[in-house]
Formats: sequence, structure tokens, C-alpha cells
Amino acid sequence: MGLEMNETKKALGKKSRLLKRENRALIYMTIAKEPSSFSELLEKTKLSRSVLTQHLKELENEGLIYKDIIKPTETLDKSQIGKIVYKIKEDEIENFLMQTINMNFTIADLVEDENLKQKLNEYAKEIAKAITQYINQLRTVREQSLKK
Repeated sequence: MGLEMNETKKALGKKSRLLKRENRALIYMTIAKEPSSFSELLEKTKLSRSVLTQHLKELENEGLIYKDIIKPTETLDKSQIGKIVYKIKEDEIENFLMQTINMNFTIADLVEDENLKQKLNEYAKEIAKAITQYINQLRTVREQSLKK
């Protein structure tokens, strides 16, 4: 009975770690697509306040995201000025991509639940697509600012 209990704990721990990674990827992907406020992230990710808060703190502590205030030069919508949003750190995109790629190889070896494996792989693809879009937006903005 002790051996079965130990195996159950290991399996639950593994699923918990995978869910944590999935949630972090979802949050990062959402912010990569568009800087978002806490309430916007709650709505977009459908995570609880406590789970979202925990993951945002971890992503901030790892230097992958940061809080910023929308400045008048960043929007034409005056109601958005001064709003606090989370943004990804451009210089950490490569680091996050590498973590995601390594995570997928690890997941492929560890995950027995095919639905979870497929969902995680879909998130990885969405993250890569969102980051590519973000980088292209940055390039466009930089090109436009250089022309001025």
C-alpha cells in the first residue's frame, strides 16, 4: 500500500508541474500577443486570481515579464494612459523560447495523457507564433521611428 501511495503522489506531482508550465505558457503567450492588465489577463486566461498572481510573480522574478504604465506616446486612447500592464521583456524572448522547446521535449518523454500532451504542444506553437508577431510589430515600429 505504501508503494502505491508513493507512485500516486509522484504522478500527481508530475501532473501538477505540467499544469503549472501550461498556465505559465498561457500567461506568457497572452502577454506576448498584447500587453495586458491584471483584469484583462484574468478574463483572457480564465485562471483564478490567486493562480494568476502566483504565476505573474514567478514570471516577473525570472525576468521574463515586467509591469509598465501606458504612456501618452504609446496610445491614442486617452483612457488607456496611466494604465498598468504586463509586458514581455524583449531581451528574454530567446530564453523563454528555449525553455519552451526544452519543456516540450521533456513533456514528450513524461506525459502519458495524450490530450494534455497535445494541448501543451499547441500552446508551444501559439507562443512561437505570438512571439514572431510581436517581434515583427517591434521591427515595424522601429522602422517607422527611424523614418521620422
